[in-house]
Amino acid sequence: MITMNVQREKAAIILMLIIVLLGCLTNIKPILSDHTGGKIDIFTQKLPFNGAGANQSSDAFQPQELVTLYARVTYNEWPVGNQPVAFQVNGPANVFYNITVVSSNFTDENGLTQFSFRIPWPYENAEQTVFGEWIAVATTNIAGKLVMDTLTFKVGWILSISDVVTLNADFIPQTHFIKGEDIVFNLTIENIALTNKSATIIINAQDALNHPIMHTEFSKDFQPGKTNLYVSSQVPTETVTGNATISVCIYTSPPDIGGVPYSPAFLSEIEITGAIERYYLSVKVEPPYVTSIFGEGWYNKGANVLLNAPEYVPGPSGVRYKFSRWDVDGTIEYGNSVTVVMNTNHTATAYYIIQYYLTAKTDPAEVATIEGEGWYDQYVNVTLTAPTVEGYEFKYWDVDGVPISEGVDVVTVYMDEPHTATAHYKCTLPIWGWMLPWWFYWLLLPILALIIALLIFWLYRRKKRKKAQEAFQKGWTAWYYGYDLRGGKRKILK
Repeated sequence: MITMNVQREKAAIILMLIIVLLGCLTNIKPILSDHTGGKIDIFTQKLPFNGAGANQSSDAFQPQELVTLYARVTYNEWPVGNQPVAFQVNGPANVFYNITVVSSNFTDENGLTQFSFRIPWPYENAEQTVFGEWIAVATTNIAGKLVMDTLTFKVGWILSISDVVTLNADFIPQTHFIKGEDIVFNLTIENIALTNKSATIIINAQDALNHPIMHTEFSKDFQPGKTNLYVSSQVPTETVTGNATISVCIYTSPPDIGGVPYSPAFLSEIEITGAIERYYLSVKVEPPYVTSIFGEGWYNKGANVLLNAPEYVPGPSGVRYKFSRWDVDGTIEYGNSVTVVMNTNHTATAYYIIQYYLTAKTDPAEVATIEGEGWYDQYVNVTLTAPTVEGYEFKYWDVDGVPISEGVDVVTVYMDEPHTATAHYKCTLPIWGWMLPWWFYWLLLPILALIIALLIFWLYRRKKRKKAQEAFQKGWTAWYYGYDLRGGKRKILK
């Protein structure tokens, strides 16, 4: 008996172990299924954006920078050592020279291998040949199966000055400055990297005799993408008149502590004059009462003045003014914005045309949609057509309450002011073959209500009369009047 119980306990324990083992295997199976097979991953030294992972992008490189490519080979997430790996790097496609770099190496005990090369910088057409997107590929053969991974990265100036615009003290673009005048440099800095970069910007200016006249230096961190900066300075009074050269360069750090340029300097010129040359810009609007446009006044020679005219200006009800064109000293410009270079006195006139609103509707309301409602230029003819509407017969048009040509479904409206055109319809819904006017349906409801009320009243009176007659033929009244007065015969009460 004791032996039998021991055997049962052993069987129960074994059964429980089997159940637990099956549960573990069930949980392990999907994990293994997601991580089986061979893999290769190619990436660079550019942490944190080194391109690790399948088909990723690495941070950018600049000309002559060393590129180190790493490849990690695994099988079921375990490193594979002594595994041959092929590398190929292709530069951007161009019409001058297509760069291709090929190499191979074996993995170490950690499944890693590497290959390095330096971004070339040809003597001719360097930017067209090197700048752009590069593609790196790593391939290997694991257990008879070819595996590969790709990596992309940009090559270019990591930081560069992409544009420099000179402004006056009012932040208006200007290329002519007088001695002692304030000057503002509007700088556009571009960072193609995926991380912030620290840099030092130096602005130098030399006059027509190459005398240094301006020097500005500052350091700043730049985020990825484009950044706009405004830097103020002043033209020295002792400057020689003529063309001055502006140089703006961005460095890794101040040059006196070993900083080198991120990219070539941006060069531009300004004209420096000894006397104030100012011209007057007159800004007009036709018709003159429509609106006022900012910008009229005196400007230094060479200033670029931007004038903006609104597209629409609201007027009285049903009236508005639409921009037509600019006229600058007889030169026509059709855009809403125009830039006037102040090399002499100028007159800029913004022309507007009057527009009126045409309202198109129906009577009865919303019977149909009339195409053509909207704004129209002054003195144009607008043709409206009344559509065919089932159950309705078109009667006539009226414009501003004045009937026009009964039975004609087309009307022309002359837009000399705001107008309202109404298409009148008559309801023609058939009842038992009869064509009835629309107002009949408004009378039908009260008529039906009256008939129902009369019917209820008649039923009420009939019921009341019946009750009175039954009461008359019972009790003393029935005994007293228990005969037929018309026939002279006495009724026998039952």
